[in-house]
Amino acid sequence: MTKKILLKIHNPEKIYNELAAILCPYKECSPGSIIFIVEGSIANPRVGIRYPGYKLKHRTLKRPNKNSALWANLLDFEVVPFEHRKEGSSVSFTYGASFHSLAY
Repeated sequence: MTKKILLKIHNPEKIYNELAAILCPYKECSPGSIIFIVEGSIANPRVGIRYPGYKLKHRTLKRPNKNSALWANLLDFEVVPFEHRKEGSSVSFTYGASFHSLAY
């Protein structure tokens, strides 16, 4: 079973910095083993992201320096919609369809 963690972004203007800081400790877990709930709650999720992605790779550098990125594709994740508290298909998910269902 995948682990679910509630994701809270405090400053939307620095969303990528916060995502990198939050996701970084989980980069060595098996691919897709954690779902971060982006919208909703743990009991009733609406949208989540499955992390780490399959493209996340550790980089071996010949001469790393202090500014070297030791991981490639750190922000690789899959958006997962939830329908009636169960995971939906991420293939057909669009934000427009998600927000349309909220209005009605």
